[in-house]
Amino acid sequence: MNNNSGPAYNTARKALFIRSFNVPFLFLQDPFFTQLYLTLLVFLIRSGKRRMYVFGTALKKIWKVEKAVQEKFNSHEGILRKLKSMGQNMGDGFVLPPCFETLNGIFTEYLPGAYLSCRFMHEKGLANPAGSLQGGFLMAAFDNVFGPFSILESGRAAVSLELNGTFLRPLMVEDLSYDIRVSLVEKSARFLVMEAEARDSQMRLAAKAHSRMFFL
Repeated sequence: MNNNSGPAYNTARKALFIRSFNVPFLFLQDPFFTQLYLTLLVFLIRSGKRRMYVFGTALKKIWKVEKAVQEKFNSHEGILRKLKSMGQNMGDGFVLPPCFETLNGIFTEYLPGAYLSCRFMHEKGLANPAGSLQGGFLMAAFDNVFGPFSILESGRAAVSLELNGTFLRPLMVEDLSYDIRVSLVEKSARFLVMEAEARDSQMRLAAKAHSRMFFL
């Protein structure tokens, strides 16, 4: 029997947009989880079990599945596969451009709808006379994380309209690496707003950045 039609299915579709449970619905970005959730709701509605504790139990089970999937995005390889999947129509040069590899970036963690983290290895050739990472290269590193995060969150190409930074502490190239985490601020049909932090190897805040991108 096909469950993709009828009053129960339509009711379940409307229930997808409930936000009162404060659950980060990963399935809204993935057809598999959308279908899984709809099938579960259809079962509950047709069986007449409308009590909130039943629905809450179902959400907890989905949350456990989502959490297990999110844990797959804790490695460079896993994040890169997701990135290539989301940007498959853009080409490898657009999804992960040469400038990313030039700065020796390694993805470390991605939480859908929240943030993307990346670690960059220091290069002596990028140092200023004081022995710290030159500010322009740090802004390039920020941009190298803003770009992939925009693709992961939308699957669309975008260009930067604004890119601002504030430097708080030098990132000395004698350290092995520094980390950048980009977080989602707001997403609309045409714009994506993000903020980011850069931290040294001791996790001390070194710089902050803000970006507003426009979807092509």
